[in-house]
Amino acid sequence: MQISGFSCTQLFGRYNHEITFADLQKKSVFLYGDNGSGKTTIIRLIYNLLSSEKGTKTAIANIPFKAFSLYLKNGGTLSVHRQDNLIGDYSITYEKNGSTQSYSVHASAENRVLSGKNPEMSSIKKLIDSFQLKLFYVTHDRVLKTNDTRIKVHESSEPDDLSSDDHWGSYTLFQDHHAQNRTQQKLPLKVITSALRDHLRLEALQQENMAQNDVNSIYLDIAKRLSAAKVLRNNTKGPKAKKLLERINSIEKDYSIYRESLLLPNVPFHDFHSVISDAPENRKNAISEALTPFVDSLQARMKTLQPVADLVESLQTEASQYFWDKKISFNIMDGLHVQDMDEDEIKLDWLSSGEQQLLFMLCAVALMRDNDSLVLIDEPEISLNIKWQRKIMDSLINISGSFKVQFIVATHAFEILSQHQEQISNLNSKGSN
Repeated sequence: MQISGFSCTQLFGRYNHEITFADLQKKSVFLYGDNGSGKTTIIRLIYNLLSSEKGTKTAIANIPFKAFSLYLKNGGTLSVHRQDNLIGDYSITYEKNGSTQSYSVHASAENRVLSGKNPEMSSIKKLIDSFQLKLFYVTHDRVLKTNDTRIKVHESSEPDDLSSDDHWGSYTLFQDHHAQNRTQQKLPLKVITSALRDHLRLEALQQENMAQNDVNSIYLDIAKRLSAAKVLRNNTKGPKAKKLLERINSIEKDYSIYRESLLLPNVPFHDFHSVISDAPENRKNAISEALTPFVDSLQARMKTLQPVADLVESLQTEASQYFWDKKISFNIMDGLHVQDMDEDEIKLDWLSSGEQQLLFMLCAVALMRDNDSLVLIDEPEISLNIKWQRKIMDSLINISGSFKVQFIVATHAFEILSQHQEQISNLNSKGSN
């Protein structure tokens, strides 16, 4: 599910915005405007409206506006409306194909949305969950908010269905040496890399199970050929040996990412090549007949694991272009590795804030790219040098590949905006768009 635009009436009691996103094929939208025009607040509204996590509906109750609507690519419109005040009570409405669902949300005197006072809250949650949208939101103060259960978050002990704590289920990206409340914890880089490692390990296991069907077919074919007495024939011309060597050479060229990421074990390609090449001519075809099932099986496993291998390779390629003095690698057993040029390990928390933020965003998008996902980033340029600012969004989009991942980004950075001019949505701070 993609967002095709939004409208907001009387944001802060002053601003009216009507935005249609230009080109959804390019995946990214960049919100630009003067300080105070509402970029951060718009992103907050998008997240809190589309998430069913605790605290999100209380957050909406505390944001001053009259009406806010999200226009969805599926033709639906998800809206929030208020009758009188700019904060407090509101209604949530979803309209699509002439059908309308509408639910009331009541806030307490302290603007808290409490489950006991909102009998329609379960219906709202059911509606939002029906979108099956994974959300990833990095706030301007570097708190991660997500509804992705693969990322283990702190659970609130609040009895309310929707607590007043806007940071429930979230982490800060980097260590804050100042006091933090109990529901706002730091998010070490290793949390997101561990989640990605576990996800890819599980996906690899599932793909391997699928590959077993191909392997079974291969060995069934062996039995059929043996029963037909078509193996181990001597042939002095050796055409099968030549073709098998060509296949082995082709596999070897693509095999390094499978080996380095520990998706598949090391294969002694050189030894196989030598055995076939050095064998007597009258035995080469017999050897080739014996080795062909192994090569068939290896290719079948590579084919099923290719999506995982492609993702790991994309992540490594994008990350490596930022580090001239470090080596970045990833495998499904240990996760992300950073080494210096002498191949000594560098702990992730030894990296600078900019390096941590960069790797965090790259790994997070890699984790979410298999889902219908929305990535919201407020000021991605924070802690990044100018050269990195120019490249960061392209890297995130490249990692997302052909999957349904949409990026909505709020930024002031010229280096980012200049690279994506056609995707800029301008928020006019003079009161209307």
